[in-house]
Order: sequence, then C-alpha cells, then structure tokens
Amino acid sequence: MVEPACGSGAFISVIAERLAAEVLLRGLSWQAISCALRACDISETAVTASRREVCQVLQAADCGKKYAESLAEQWIRQEDFISASLPKADFVVGNPPYVRASALNSSMRDAYASFLPSVTRGCDLYISFYDQGLNLLRPEGVLCFICADRWMQNGYGKLLRGRISDAFCLESVIRLQGSAMFESAVSAYPAITVSDLLPTFFKVGSRSLTLLIFSALLLSVRAC
Repeated sequence: MVEPACGSGAFISVIAERLAAEVLLRGLSWQAISCALRACDISETAVTASRREVCQVLQAADCGKKYAESLAEQWIRQEDFISASLPKADFVVGNPPYVRASALNSSMRDAYASFLPSVTRGCDLYISFYDQGLNLLRPEGVLCFICADRWMQNGYGKLLRGRISDAFCLESVIRLQGSAMFESAVSAYPAITVSDLLPTFFKVGSRSLTLLIFSALLLSVRAC
C-alpha cells in the first residue's frame, strides 16, 4: 500500500494498526510487514509526526521500540510522491492536498506536466496525485482518494477523465458535500473515488476490501 501525503498520520496510523493486528492474528514476524507500506510527505514536520504516531501504534501491539522506529523510518519518507521513485502497489490510498494551480510555482507546474499524461499547467495539484497514483497500480490494483471532485466536470480534468475511461474502472464515487466528515471545514467539494486497473473481468472482492479499508481510515481523517 502507498499513502501519498501522510500529513500528521491520520491515515497511516490506522493502516499501521491493521498491519499490527495482522501480525498478531497470524503469528507473523514484524519483518513480514516491512515492505507492506510506503508513505510520503514533503514536510519534515509531517514525516516526524507520522513516524511518531506509527511507533506508538506498533509499540502498543508489543513491537519493540527499536524495531518500531525502524519500520516507521522505512515506511514513511520525506519525498515528493509525484516525482519520487516508488514501487508498484496493490493499493494507493489517501487524502491528497488541495492546492490550486495558481498557488503552484511555474517550475513545478512545468515539471509535473512534462511527465504526467493527464496534467497540464492549469491543473490543481491533486490531479498530479491522481495521475501518479494510477501510474503506480499493479494489475487489479486499486486507487482510493478522498479529495476534490472537480476533475469530473471541469475542463482541466478532461485528460484524467479520458485516461480513467480508457484504461481503468471508476468503481465508486461518494460525494461528501455538506457532510461533517472532516474535523475542520473544507471548501474543495470533497468526494471519495475508487478507481482500479482491471482486466476485462470484474472482481467484487477487491472493491469491497478497498471500501472497508477506506471506511476505517475515514474515522480519523483530517483536512489538509
């Protein structure tokens, strides 16, 4: 699983809880989950906070302090999700930041548009997160984001809509306007979307699993 913008650890701490529970339930070693997760953030402060949250979760599940710290450092890294070299993933799950195109510096907009097929200089930042997230999916992999839904109707989302229509399945859209899902108010028209890279046949199991995971994560979601 890849988490593209871990922030202060709202999602990744829940993911760590579930991984720890799997270790205890199945009698696995902590080493068995060492490659199960990768999380990114460009903020050193956010990375430090997320690592601290994950260490607390793992130690509460009887993982030794040194190994908990080692796992947290391996899982959570200070890097740009959009341009970093990341492994292919079964799940890409998270809450990308909402930053308008006008607030991005020109060099960043040019750089992302140069290698992401759905991104132009006029795209808000979360479009780059979508595009890179889709790039990382393994066959039958699933991307589940909670972020702005404007790409579904705005002009700057045309390329992303086309890409998803051509090569992916948009399985679920849950619009959250007017809901009290976040701890603080947001104005970005948030929605949960589930997209996947599937062969021609349809598999219900992975969709149900993704929605179950994301429902759990939303219990502790924080606005960016």
